[in-house]
Amino acid sequence: MKTIAIVGMMKEETPMFQRPDNLTGLKFYPPKDSFFRFLPKILETNPHLIVVQYNNLSDANLWAKSFNEEVKKSGLKKAPQIMFIGGHLEEKPIVKPNYLIMQGTDRGYKLGIVQIKQAFWGNMLCPYYTEISPKTSFPDPKINQIVQEISKEIEKQNVLLGCSISALKRDKLVDCTLGILITEAMRKNTGADTAFVSSGTIKLDIPAGDIYSSNIDQAIPLKDAIVLMNVRGSVILSILEQSAKLEADSGGSGGKILQVAGIRFKYSLTREKGKRVIASEIGGQAIDLAKNYTAAVSAYLVDGGDGYTQFADGSIISVYNELKNYVKDYIKVLGTFEIKTDSRIEYI
Repeated sequence: MKTIAIVGMMKEETPMFQRPDNLTGLKFYPPKDSFFRFLPKILETNPHLIVVQYNNLSDANLWAKSFNEEVKKSGLKKAPQIMFIGGHLEEKPIVKPNYLIMQGTDRGYKLGIVQIKQAFWGNMLCPYYTEISPKTSFPDPKINQIVQEISKEIEKQNVLLGCSISALKRDKLVDCTLGILITEAMRKNTGADTAFVSSGTIKLDIPAGDIYSSNIDQAIPLKDAIVLMNVRGSVILSILEQSAKLEADSGGSGGKILQVAGIRFKYSLTREKGKRVIASEIGGQAIDLAKNYTAAVSAYLVDGGDGYTQFADGSIISVYNELKNYVKDYIKVLGTFEIKTDSRIEYI
């Protein structure tokens, strides 16, 4: 009899994408520490295959050495195969003699399939990776049935939202059309003075033409809620300084700058820390450091994602559902539209 051990884990950042009120009383531990704490007990069962569901697969590739060390400590004569399976990104499978790392994508738009029998009888796992569609066909009729059921469900959810005259682009250094779409959707749906989202939240550009719900799901794959907050002007200025600092720390390579709505600011990476924001305004007026402003913020940032711990100094008014759903609703309202950058973020 062959034994399979199945382990489910979440990314360390997962709590940052959830509604804060859903996490009351829960404690989260680093995934790697948790996995290796339980691994000795798993190895006691002498498994032939260990399947680990974990989304941060770039980390998983670094675990192989530690895994092999633990196997040696266990005294097992033959190391089990280990397979990491995750989602969101679209990277090619990593295949090594004793382990496999492969990914699908959010909401089942692509499906990775592994021939499990190979894990038992060979030294190499044999994956193949394919897009799901109603016409996809596989040798195994059971897999065919599963794929077709998933495909039909995806098609039901993949509705036409609107049409963009020009492509919606990302930018990690200044404001961008996709960032403007997202933050304006957040601000208008909540009635906030301002809106903030990390550039890193946006994963894909959207081409010009019809926009479907699948375009939004893949551009914003994370299940990130919106949090409406009261934030003092002095804290907002500190947040903008943090945005400039993170950009400076990256050497100007981008990825940490905030995308914003209802706010304009200029910054320079050549100025000293704490003085990189040259000018800033909300609603056409210079930011009043003593005034409280309402801000629609992604839950990821509220929980300190990308180092933005300053949001903790604000007070939560209410928590909304997934950000991407409000973006979809906003596009429906816009219909056929074109978004242009307006220099709300200037880099000099």
